[in-house]
Amino acid sequence: MGAIYVCRHGQTDMNVRGCLQGRTDTQLNETGRAQARGAAKFLADNEILIDEVRTSPLSRAVESAEIISGISHDHFTLEHALIEMSFGDWEGLALEGLPKEERDAFFANSDLHPAPGGETASDVINRVGKFLTAMKMRRRYQDRNILLSSHGALIHGLTCYVKGLPPEKFWTIKIANCEILKLDLDAMTLETVFPGYIGEAKVG
Repeated sequence: MGAIYVCRHGQTDMNVRGCLQGRTDTQLNETGRAQARGAAKFLADNEILIDEVRTSPLSRAVESAEIISGISHDHFTLEHALIEMSFGDWEGLALEGLPKEERDAFFANSDLHPAPGGETASDVINRVGKFLTAMKMRRRYQDRNILLSSHGALIHGLTCYVKGLPPEKFWTIKIANCEILKLDLDAMTLETVFPGYIGEAKVG
């Protein structure tokens, strides 16, 4: 019986600086690569062999998946549905550099106060919901261990969708770098099986 595992990428320099990476295509730093190796060790220690990888097309997610799964990226399926939340005009900016009132409103409810030109929480929830619905209809996941490699805010949306949480709960969810969650599409449950690395686990 197969299983679906969802993983956030390892740390990047923009994570350390507290930036909203969004669609900016950044690389893992050495800490991020070490975190991915730690996640790979968890899978190996628990005899979990990944058969298939579906990943965000951004480099930090692809490299993390390659290290964690032990599979060459040449065999990955790139899924735009798993790409990070768009932060629009705020892409690449440090959180501390944003006007406090706008920043606080965004994190309180990004449906009501989205980043200028960016996605709302509902946009992300709906996007990942459509992806999971299509995946469930294929049923192929049932006999394969599949790794979905993605990003912090995207996994917030996935969590909201699976657990039926409203958009205003989107930013209350915490996802560490290289945290691995096990997703049961039939029971619609999500549980953390590897806690990842809190450290500088900023959004993106």
